[in-house]
Amino acid sequence: MQGIEVSPELELISSSLENTVGRLQFLRVAFGLSDPNQVLPRAEIQNILSRTFDGGRIGIDWTPLVDPPRPSVCIVFLLLLCLESSMPIGGRITVSEAEGTWTMEAHTMRLDVDTPLWGYLRRDLTLPEPTSRNLHFLLAMEQLAAQNRSVSVELSNTGALLRF
Repeated sequence: MQGIEVSPELELISSSLENTVGRLQFLRVAFGLSDPNQVLPRAEIQNILSRTFDGGRIGIDWTPLVDPPRPSVCIVFLLLLCLESSMPIGGRITVSEAEGTWTMEAHTMRLDVDTPLWGYLRRDLTLPEPTSRNLHFLLAMEQLAAQNRSVSVELSNTGALLRF
């Protein structure tokens, strides 16, 4: 934008646009179709996460060094939505992968532990009626089942540990 003085308002608009584009890309990966043979480049994942979460209440540390299969990233992104909805005052989430096992570790000052939703992921409880508030839990479970995987969930008042 040559010739235009960068004002605080213009910076805010630019930042909001970056976040919106990132969020749309994030949702496209989380809710879109995924070919089991497709990989998602690490740089693209980091770009999506940066555009979506940088400057917000949730920080994401993506540590895998490889280009992971898109179906696995789909599950990770859905579980990130589950964690995000349970961290009302924010926090930090670290995502790692070792030999096909994904680990997500969340740290926060307060984790809202909605037992029925997390119980559903653990297969302890049935999911309440689907709503916009809990749809990502249902879709995460469906993706896990489609890939013949399950998730282990450990929760406390200040964090969560997920493995699949």
